[in-house]
Amino acid sequence: MPSRNVQAATRADRAASDCIVDFRALVGAALAAALLTSTCAFAAPGKLAHAHRGHVTHTAVAQPEAQPAATDSSPIVARMGNVAIHTDEVQKLIANLGAADRSALTGDPKVLARALSEMLANRFLLDEALGKHWQDQPAVAAALARLRDNAIVQSYLQSVAMPSEEFPTEADIEAAYNANKAALVAPPGYDVAQIFVAAKDGADQATEDKAREKILSIAHQLRQPGSDFAAIAKANSESKVTAARGGEIGWLTEAQMRPDIKPHILGLAKGQVSEPLRLDDGWQILKLLDTRPAATLTLDQVRGALKQRLRQQRAAQLQRAYIAALLKANPISVNPTELKNLVGATGQAAQSP
Repeated sequence: MPSRNVQAATRADRAASDCIVDFRALVGAALAAALLTSTCAFAAPGKLAHAHRGHVTHTAVAQPEAQPAATDSSPIVARMGNVAIHTDEVQKLIANLGAADRSALTGDPKVLARALSEMLANRFLLDEALGKHWQDQPAVAAALARLRDNAIVQSYLQSVAMPSEEFPTEADIEAAYNANKAALVAPPGYDVAQIFVAAKDGADQATEDKAREKILSIAHQLRQPGSDFAAIAKANSESKVTAARGGEIGWLTEAQMRPDIKPHILGLAKGQVSEPLRLDDGWQILKLLDTRPAATLTLDQVRGALKQRLRQQRAAQLQRAYIAALLKANPISVNPTELKNLVGATGQAAQSP
């Protein structure tokens, strides 16, 4: 089942300056989990350690394994102070992502650069905290101990309650598909092209005037009979990635569009070109190349996600059964008198000034 738990981002992280795709839709839960795991794996102070044509499907993926620290022999791809990220760990991180998220991250250097920047900032903070022995703070040490215990318990449960390799069968997958078919619907899609001229908010007047003059000239060209949007985009757009494709970004859903551009795309008819739009990163002229209605996903499209979801559900069932068996074999007894005293003492402590 596609995951829709997309991590919130700040306005500054919304999109690359020459893209209309919302960055939050490119770097989904799978990437966030991989970044977090890789960051947590970095623990030695001072040691040197997204868009695939705009179309990304977030599938539920297994929690990636913690990545080992990169070797010094691997080239450095990004650095912040004395903290660095090496190419081999980035490759391993990307390999743990789902296919769509992997394409999103590797398809646009700006998306990958932004992800690496976030990763570096987290590592730099961790390096600084460890340098001050922050992990030895009583509250932090207690929290780390709880995390350690929980990790051990969860790992052990997974080992003793793992579904067999044969599960689920094709019949199980087909039954799950038929039972959930009504919910397995791909949202409407919009095939969009752009022409972009950079002019960030706060630019000097000369830069603003030059950008405005250029976008108005492009708009004039587009109004001429027989004008070719793709050719004009290739010749004039300042988005190198989309310009090479005649301005085409690719298929987007509403959730993948930048909020400030979404209404303009939805307001276009098929084949229509927008007027120049002034946004906080520059000027845009958009063209709606095609649309497609919402459609039920085929079994082939969701087979992998359904199989993974069924295995997760079966694992959860097996874990509950294992715990129930433990409780049955080792009944829990509670001393009601001591429990009452404990509750009373806790309540008095909470009420005391």
